Amino acid sequence: MSYADALRAATPTLETAATLIEGLLARYDIYTSTTTINTTSTSLADMTGVEVSVTPASGDLVLLFGQYTFSHGTNEGTANINLTRDGSTITDSQRSVASRADTAGADSQLTCIFIEAPAAGAHTYKMQWATAAGTLYSSRQRLIALVLRNS
Repeated sequence: MSYADALRAATPTLETAATLIEGLLARYDIYTSTTTINTTSTSLADMTGVEVSVTPASGDLVLLFGQYTFSHGTNEGTANINLTRDGSTITDSQRSVASRADTAGADSQLTCIFIEAPAAGAHTYKMQWATAAGTLYSSRQRLIALVLRNS
């Protein structure tokens, strides 16, 4: 029986719902940094250290949240974000444009949310970034992987 079926069949009390929802999150990993980093890469490249590892069971879902705060050394410079699993791209690159030029790394945010049902076993997820030209700065990076039971 799935968790949704169990919720439907349960006597509707807050305690019952809390117990069932608590069992939904199987495991998680979180990476957060406030170190200012930069890149001049025009091709998507791994953000240094921004990775999480989880081991889903067969049928589990992995919900990913990737985000970084950025600014660009050039007015209206572009920033890209991408997510990978075990070195393979799993999302289309998302793009945003910085509104002004500075090196603080805190003008705008790019966020990528993705859900997948990977094969059972250990997986490493990484966040990538790129710029069209110039230097891209980031003052905060966050990557979260939540493994949700699907059966």
